[in-house]
Amino acid sequence: MTDDSPSRRRLAVAAALLLVLAGQAAAALELFGGAAGVADARPVISGRHPLHFYHATLGAGTFRDRWTTSCYDPAFQAGYPKTPVFDGGCRPAEAALVLAQIVGQIRHAAAVYKLGLVALCLLAPLAFAAAAWGAGLAADAAVIAAVGGCFVWWSGPVQALLHAGAADLLLAGLVAVPAVAGLARYSAAPEPGVWCGLAALSVVGWYAQPLVWLGLLPLGLGHYFVVAPRHGLAWHLGRLGITLAGLVPNLGWLTQWARFWWLRSCASSADDVASWPALQTVIGDWYDYPALLGSGPLAWVIGVAGGLGLARMVRSDHRQAAGLIAGGVVLALIGGRVERAMPALQHPGADLGGTLAVAWLTVPAAYLAALAGRAAAAAVPPLTFWLAAGVAALPLLAVGANLVGPQPLLVGLGDERDQLVEAIRRQTTADARILWEEPPADVPGWNWSALLPGLSDRAYLGGLDGAAGVEHNHCGLRGDRLNGRPLKDWTAAERLRFAAQYNVGWVVARSPAATAWWLADPAARELARLPEGPAGGTVTLIRLDRPPTFFLSGTGTVDRADRTKIVLTNVVPDADGEVTLSFHHQPGLRIAPSNVVLTGGTKDLFDPIGWLKLRVPGPTTRVVIAWDEP
Repeated sequence: MTDDSPSRRRLAVAAALLLVLAGQAAAALELFGGAAGVADARPVISGRHPLHFYHATLGAGTFRDRWTTSCYDPAFQAGYPKTPVFDGGCRPAEAALVLAQIVGQIRHAAAVYKLGLVALCLLAPLAFAAAAWGAGLAADAAVIAAVGGCFVWWSGPVQALLHAGAADLLLAGLVAVPAVAGLARYSAAPEPGVWCGLAALSVVGWYAQPLVWLGLLPLGLGHYFVVAPRHGLAWHLGRLGITLAGLVPNLGWLTQWARFWWLRSCASSADDVASWPALQTVIGDWYDYPALLGSGPLAWVIGVAGGLGLARMVRSDHRQAAGLIAGGVVLALIGGRVERAMPALQHPGADLGGTLAVAWLTVPAAYLAALAGRAAAAAVPPLTFWLAAGVAALPLLAVGANLVGPQPLLVGLGDERDQLVEAIRRQTTADARILWEEPPADVPGWNWSALLPGLSDRAYLGGLDGAAGVEHNHCGLRGDRLNGRPLKDWTAAERLRFAAQYNVGWVVARSPAATAWWLADPAARELARLPEGPAGGTVTLIRLDRPPTFFLSGTGTVDRADRTKIVLTNVVPDADGEVTLSFHHQPGLRIAPSNVVLTGGTKDLFDPIGWLKLRVPGPTTRVVIAWDEP
């Protein structure tokens, strides 16, 4: 063997990884119909992608202004706080948009969002290769793990998460795979490079989804107490430093995440993530666990090969890595059971816990495949080996072509939705809100309405995310229910009062029941009936002939209402010296000038959140309301 053989081997490994990355990039571009689909200004409207894109633009803009991503958004739900709790899925996109702002490349925010998704896809083979390296496996096993990671990434469950818009969960899962395996390498060789890699993974993991990272805490603690007696003070400080390195850069937003958890814990909807299921529901029966790996053959092939690979790793020098991976699989399966027991954590067609278990098992499966490949290469001549390997790969390639591969995302609004946006722009004004009837969450592109404020420059009641388990989502029209109350139980007087309290000037109705109920109002007039999208369905734009105003008591003009501030001009209080606004009260709001006092929120029959109420000493030219301290 020549002296440069290690260099040639490294070069061959790098070339193989680049080839895998090139294939992964080509597949990722197919999500958008090619490179041109990534670069244009059309937004992704699959799943909750519109919601995450909308919140990412709000968060990135607020970060530029005030070094925080939380803001008060009056464009939906009569004002609500956009925080790390609602919604967590926008954080990867926020990071991409902030980075684009820093480097000055943000011509199309939608293009930045799509480039972020492509980058997420490219992380998959790198994460699996890094996991194999962290487990102490050889280079050939790392390349095989990278290929296996691509198969896992394009499998049905991961595709379901990708289409649902769960980029935060996918990113957290991707960094968890090498982070757990990397603990074995740090224990064996606590070098600065290994420490820096684990610290970087910790930063990204806490940022992407702290719930996933908290779920790994038992595994990290267990490993620490097992191996701690073998190491000195420097190693202990290093392990502590990895955790601190991940937490400290994220403390700012994690503090807000903890402070605003009440947004979900106070929610009364069935998808409230704070309501913990019964223990027996989580445990289930023994036959519930095999289903966590999925029904397709790909997961089972990886699962069986991974189990055999773990057994082989235990008998080799990789037993510590095998123990960590096995512990990760167990935690993932427990998490999968919790996920199935809690409706708020479920994504149709996907089990995050089961998918993460398969991802971890890919590493020992790659180890087993590398051992088999080495044994076969040593037993037969090189030409015979490569011919046999090619023939053996054909069935696998055929299975992979049929079972895995990119399923294109929905990109762009389409002509029908563009027509609806144009009708809203032409036939409505900004001095009243538009009540938007929420469609079912199984309709393709159902969440596209989250983009409406930027498309139409109007404020909406509903349309942000009808399935969100947050308190502010109480108000809205969903089928035959308004604010959670059946339409048949509302009187005509209550309907008028509802429109006045929320300053509703128009209604976009899609169900026959809601359309007929609103058109029964003598003040209602149908403006247009339009198709909503390629999936079918018709929406009716209805005008309510009532005086539009955001002042429930007192008078004035709303000169500006956006994520930075609400500006009122020519404000005149009522006889009691008060002004009540049709905007939700939020703790932390600041009022200027100083002689105007925020007295709190006045609750209404139809809404559990109070309205903004001000005490104004007399006619005031200008009042500014801002949420400066989230």
